[in-house]
Order: sequence, then structure tokens, then C-alpha cells
Amino acid sequence: EGLMRTKYFIILPVFLLIALNTASAQMEGKKSAGTAWALKGDYFDACACHYVCTCDFGGDPQAHGCEGVGAIKIKEGKYGDTSLNGLTAAFYIKPGTEWSLYVDESATEAQRDALEKLVTPRFAEVGKYLGVKTAKINFTYGGGKASLEIPNVMSAKGEQVMNNKKPITVMNGMNPLADKVMAGKASVSQFKDYNKEFKYEGRNAWFGVIDKKGASAQ
Repeated sequence: EGLMRTKYFIILPVFLLIALNTASAQMEGKKSAGTAWALKGDYFDACACHYVCTCDFGGDPQAHGCEGVGAIKIKEGKYGDTSLNGLTAAFYIKPGTEWSLYVDESATEAQRDALEKLVTPRFAEVGKYLGVKTAKINFTYGGGKASLEIPNVMSAKGEQVMNNKKPITVMNGMNPLADKVMAGKASVSQFKDYNKEFKYEGRNAWFGVIDKKGASAQ
């Protein structure tokens, strides 16, 4: 009987230790898994660079004063339990220096928060984040053309450059959102906000396809 008691008191702590380690591992697994997200949609930007912008090839953006505006239209998207379907967002960007985000006024507070959490890490290396604003965003994309406007803030128009009737495409470039971009030219790109103002004509544009998913620690 004494021997059985001894075995019992030895085995019980062992089982408790295993149970605690298992629970700890499960909690750690949930932490590392993060918030699941997915994003599919269209991408467009127009910048100050003469055709073709070297930023997507790893060129130094500050060497040629790259700055511009752009937008994304989410066809299918989610961040955790928050749907991002149909959401439009725009941005001002000065690579290597700063950037800002604009979310369409139709978005809910939860969608705006989710999109900010999703996009911010993708732009982490761009520079200082100036913040997010709600705005009326007019963005059309299709047929090799794109048009972007936030009244009194930004506007841009561009058209794809074709070769043998096919778009000139760059795969796996340095774009923070689109893995595939197609070369284009912008008839105009302009911006006025955060005490900054610029206007360019006949410069570079990128048309992109967004198809990403992952897990965020935020």
C-alpha cells in the first residue's frame, strides 16, 4: 500500500506537468498563428518618376525624388472575422520618407481599423506613417486604364503600356502590395495634403494584381 501511494504521488505531478505543457504549447500556437487575413484586388499608382520607375526593381527612390499617389480596390478580402469585400483605399507615398492612408467613407470603423492593421506592416519599410483619414474615393480600374480621385486631395490617371498587344509585366518586384505589376504611363498625378503639394504629368504608372494572404501578429 505504501509503495502504491508513492507511485501515485510520483505519477500525479508528471500528468499535471504534461497537461500544463500541452496547454502552454496550445496557447503559444494560437499566439504565433496571429490574425488570418487575405486580400485579392486591383492596384494602381502614379509617381514622379520618368517611365519606367526603378523603385520596383530595388532602385533608390530618393535618388530621383520618387513620390506619388495610388489606390487599391479589394474584390475579396478579410482580416480575422472582418470582411473587406468591395472596400477601396488610397495612399500618398514618398518611398524612403513617409506615407499616408485614406479609406473610403463607406467603410465601417471595424473595416477601417482592419485595413489599417493589414496595410501598415506591408508599408513598414516605406518610411514614417502619417496616419489614416476617411475620404470619398473615386477609383475606376479596367480595360488597361485607371482613374483615381479624392476631391481636393489627390488625382491620377494612367494607361498601360503594351507590347505586341500585351501588357509589359513585372513579376515578384519590390511593390509592397502587388506581386505582379504592369507598366503604364500617367497623364497626371497630383496631391495636396499634410502641408505637401505636387503635380506631375506624363510620368510613370503601375497597374497591379493583388493576391496575398497570411497571418498578422496585430
